[in-house]
Amino acid sequence: MLDLTSMQNWRQACSCTDAAVTAYLNVRYNGMLHRFVHDADHFRAVLRATGCVLSGSAALNVLDHQRPGSWVPSDLDVYAPYGKATRFASYLIAHEGYTLEDTFSSSSYGDSTGFSASSIDIIQSMTLSSLHPLPYFWATHVMNFLSADSFCVAYPTTTLCGRGILNPVALLDGRYPHQRTLQVLAKYGNRGYDFRLQEIAWAQSTTAECDEGETCPMTIRFFGDQHCLIGSLNSSSTAQRFPYDLPDNSRIVRWWRGGDACGGCSRHRCISRQFSSVQTKRLIDFVELLEAARLYRISRVPRNVV
Repeated sequence: MLDLTSMQNWRQACSCTDAAVTAYLNVRYNGMLHRFVHDADHFRAVLRATGCVLSGSAALNVLDHQRPGSWVPSDLDVYAPYGKATRFASYLIAHEGYTLEDTFSSSSYGDSTGFSASSIDIIQSMTLSSLHPLPYFWATHVMNFLSADSFCVAYPTTTLCGRGILNPVALLDGRYPHQRTLQVLAKYGNRGYDFRLQEIAWAQSTTAECDEGETCPMTIRFFGDQHCLIGSLNSSSTAQRFPYDLPDNSRIVRWWRGGDACGGCSRHRCISRQFSSVQTKRLIDFVELLEAARLYRISRVPRNVV
């Protein structure tokens, strides 16, 4: 089975391969959705109408299909633009039989644990972009999303190899995992993922240098940049737009990982004197985001198994 990067290359060969990859991705996508909703097409239509996206373990399960063993997401994380979470929750309550469990300010981002297979968390962004919370996830392997018609993997070279780099803003002092992070580390370790503080930690050579690529602490990233793996869930003949392809530039989400310098020669910009101020700004942004975020938890009684 080809990995997602190879599939994206293969689908460009002709219309037949494009159709085959499109069909495969949609079967995986809808198959995952059917664990949570009766009508996957309707669900995706509401995603499209509201500008919401799926992320966390659900998106990872669809996009990284080569991990050993079979695991399924325990819940579904929907990320909504500011002002759209209530509309999405109303659709699930009216058409899918869900009930509102709770609404509260969120204290962390990432996938939740301990909920039934019919639990959906709707996280409302503090901005008009549903993608705003994603760069604050606890590790890079879950910084992916599925919209109604497209997908994006922010760190494909590590994610599709079963690797995740811990996010400094989700760690104590930028380097020590707290209790919740240790719990999800163990969970994803059982799913075949390995974690480090920096990509260079996997290098066999002790003299390896940062290439200023996708995982460099100082590389400014945005969803859809040259480092992302992006693709359509429609055939190449179907016009579609990505969630970040909007006329309002304020909806483009940019970030840098921050954290400690990853090494390399003394002239490398990671270890410049300006780095500490950059890291401080990143942490302030994180605190402001947590204070403004809103999470709606809805659930329903699991379907009877015949």
